Order: sequence, then structure tokens, then C-alpha cells
Amino acid sequence: FRQAIAADGAGLLLVEKVAKGGPAEQGGLQPGDRLSLLNKRWTDTKADLLDALQAIRPGQKVPVVVERAGKAVVLELTGAPGI
Repeated sequence: FRQAIAADGAGLLLVEKVAKGGPAEQGGLQPGDRLSLLNKRWTDTKADLLDALQAIRPGQKVPVVVERAGKAVVLELTGAPGI
């Protein structure tokens, strides 16, 4: 998941790809989504994203807010080893 993220130039992180069958896909993330919050933490940079990911335990359900087609969408991801 971490390798599939890029800065979008507007202060959000862009999801470039989602692993088939992985936690991101199962939680509803789609390529083109722009990450705003992960587990109630702002994800303005890749460092922010890594910090938020490291705080997630396997099996823990966490809220994710993305921007999709100009609208905020709330998803729920389940932590997995190596996410």
C-alpha cells in the first residue's frame, strides 16, 4: 500500500494503485482516491501516512477519509501485517 501512494500537489496523497484482494481494496480504496485522514490522523505527507500506518495493529478497524470525485468518502480498513 505504501508504494502505491504519491503526492498530488494539492496537499493530499494520491492512491495510484490498490493490490487485488489486499486490505486497501477490501476496505474500498480505489486508484485515484486522495487520502485526507487515516485513523483520525491527517496524511499530508508520506511520513504522516507511515506514522499512521505504524500505529495500526493487525485486525484493528480504522476509519479512512478520502476525496473521490470531489466528495469526501468515509471508508473502514482493517489492519494487516505489513500494511
